[in-house]
Amino acid sequence: MTANNIIKTEGLLMSNKLEFTRYLTKKGRKQEYIAKCGDLLDDFLQSIKDELLTIEKISTFAGSRAYVDIAVIKYKFLNDYADFSKEKSPLITESIRDHCRQTFEAQARNAVVAYKNAIVPIPKDTKIDPQYLGNMTNEEFVQTFRYFQELIISIYEEIELDPLGWGYPDWKTGISVDGGNNNRVMETLLALVNAGSINNDLLVVDKKTFNANSKHVKGVKILEGLQNMGFFIEGLDDKKSDAFVVSFPDTPNMVPIIYSYFSNGDNGRVKCRIFSYRFVEAAGQPYEPTFLALTDGASKAYREIQYWLHDEAAKYGFRLGSSKPNELLPMYRGCINYTKGSKNWMLVGTPTPHFEMYHLGNGDYKAAVKIEFKNAYKKYPDKMNEFAKLFPAAIGSKYQHCGACNPDCDYRFNYKQNDQERHCCGYAYFWICDPSLDDVKTLLEYYKLENNIKSLCS
Repeated sequence: MTANNIIKTEGLLMSNKLEFTRYLTKKGRKQEYIAKCGDLLDDFLQSIKDELLTIEKISTFAGSRAYVDIAVIKYKFLNDYADFSKEKSPLITESIRDHCRQTFEAQARNAVVAYKNAIVPIPKDTKIDPQYLGNMTNEEFVQTFRYFQELIISIYEEIELDPLGWGYPDWKTGISVDGGNNNRVMETLLALVNAGSINNDLLVVDKKTFNANSKHVKGVKILEGLQNMGFFIEGLDDKKSDAFVVSFPDTPNMVPIIYSYFSNGDNGRVKCRIFSYRFVEAAGQPYEPTFLALTDGASKAYREIQYWLHDEAAKYGFRLGSSKPNELLPMYRGCINYTKGSKNWMLVGTPTPHFEMYHLGNGDYKAAVKIEFKNAYKKYPDKMNEFAKLFPAAIGSKYQHCGACNPDCDYRFNYKQNDQERHCCGYAYFWICDPSLDDVKTLLEYYKLENNIKSLCS
C-alpha cells in the first residue's frame, strides 16, 4: 500500500467507540489511558470527516514528531486501534501500520544521516592521548581510527537503506520513547565493551550482561548487521555458551580501538552520539572534547557563533552541561546546553532529529535561536518593541500568536506589524532562524534581561 491509497471506512469508524473501549478494558489497559483514547478517537474521527482514510490524514492526526513524549500516546492509540480493527476492517489496520512504518523509517533515516554527517575524519597529524594507544603507535592508532570512522559511515549508509532491518523502531516498538533517538550503533558497541574483556584483538562478551545493556536498542539485531560489515562474531547463537567472541579479521586493531574508545575517559562520547577523534586526542585543545565533537562538522559561521557563545557563557559562570542528571548532556533539542545552578544559557542549535525542527513546520534553516520572554513583556516593554522591529519574522510567526482568551492577561505582548495590531503569548517560544553572529549577540542581550543574568564581575 502506498501513501496514495484511500480506504472507504463505510461507517465503521463512526460507530465503534463503545466497542473499542470494551476492547481496551479487556486488554487490561489503565482507565486513564482508556479515557484518553476516547478523546483521541473523537479527534481521529474529526480529522476524517468524509470517512475517507488516507495515510496523509493519519499523519496529520499523529503529527510529525514521532519520538517526542507528546506523540507517544497517539502512537499507542494507533497501535491499539490497528489491532482492534484488523478483523472487521483490515484495510484500516494496514493503512495505520503503513503510516507508522513510513514515519519511523523516516525518523531513523534522519537520525543516521545526522550522525553520519557529524563525523569529521581524524587528521593524520593528530596526537593521541597515551591512555588510548595500548600496544599501538600513534600512527597506527590514527590510521585504524580513520578506518573505524569510515566503517561507521558505511554502517549508517546501510541503515539508511533498511532501518527496520537493523532493528530501528517500527510501528510497534517505535511507540516507546525509550531508545527512539539513541544512536543504536554506538549504544551497541558500548554494550559490547561494558560486557566484554579484551584479549589481544578479540573481545570476549558476556551474553547476559550484553543483552541487559543493549535490549533498549535491539543490540542483537544490530550485531546481525555488523556481521555483514566485517565483524566476526562467534558463539552468539550457541545457547550452551555464556559468552561470545567478537573480532575484525581484516583489521586486527579494530576491536582494540573500539574497546579503548569506550572503556577510557568519561561518557561524553556516548551522550553526544558522535564518533569523534576529539575524545581520544591528547590534551591541550581550547575547548572541551564534547563541545568540539558537536561543532566540528558544522559550517564555519555556525562554529563561530558557538565558540563565541561558549566564551560568553564562561564569563557569566555557566558551564557546559545541565543541572538535570538524567538528561542527555550537553544537548537539549539539538542545542548546546550550558547551566549555572537552575539557570540555563540561551539555546542555539541546528535542525537535527533532536531539534524541534517540526515545531517550526519546516527544516529549511541551518541554525536557530530558541528564546522566550515571560518576564520582559512586563518589565521592558520598550525593549520588546525594539525586538519586534529587529526580528519581524520571529515575532510574526503563527506560533507566537495569542488567542486573546483573557483580556487582562499579563503575558500578552501587543505590537504593530505592517500597520496591523498583533499580539504574542509570553509562554510561546520565539525562533530566530539562520541568525548571524551579530544577531546572536543582540539576542543574548535580550536573553540576559529576561533571565536577570549578570556577569561574574558585576
